[in-house]
Amino acid sequence: MKILISLAILMSLTAVTTSCTTPGSSDRTAHNMGQKATWEVSGVVSRFITTAEGQVDGFILEDGMQIRFPVHMSTAITNGVAVGDTVNVKGFESTTNAMQATQIVTPKNASEIVIANRAKGKLAASKKEREKAYKDLQSIAVAGEIDTLLHEPSGEVSGFLLTEGSVVRLPVDIRTPARAYDIGQYVEVTGFGSENKYGKSVEAATVQRQPSEYEIDYE
Repeated sequence: MKILISLAILMSLTAVTTSCTTPGSSDRTAHNMGQKATWEVSGVVSRFITTAEGQVDGFILEDGMQIRFPVHMSTAITNGVAVGDTVNVKGFESTTNAMQATQIVTPKNASEIVIANRAKGKLAASKKEREKAYKDLQSIAVAGEIDTLLHEPSGEVSGFLLTEGSVVRLPVDIRTPARAYDIGQYVEVTGFGSENKYGKSVEAATVQRQPSEYEIDYE
């Protein structure tokens, strides 16, 4: 009886935690939390991902893992994390190479950033700040080959990075089909966006590619 009980406990502990490492990537550990598993990832930040307004809402690790977080956390995270930093991230697993962060730890300065899902207090942008962000958007055209597809933690393709460095965000209207956008594909994009120290970002109005064009009608 004691042997059976010990075996049952061992099997239960094995099911709770599993680890995997991909070649040249950071360590990733999954923990079952009810119906939703959380992941722990560690790696080096290679670049930030920005919205059309220029706010940071994610970053990419050197192994390609995309870390996403609410845009109202932009200032808090960029104040504590820089390109080249090693970070430990906890978040919810994804069907793609992306995860929604719940906690970011930077061993360099031993700081811990807890991700707030809702903007409260100082995190919430005022109406005046939001209006200014939209007013500052410029008409932008970019072109180049697709280097990386950007995924939402849900698995949906929500944009891509061009080899020349620009971030292209896709409104829901032109996100599907996902197979319309491929790595290495040359595209010409027009839309509205901004450029700052984190790079150029544009929300697409049209995406010209071969053999067809996806276009949004805002009227």
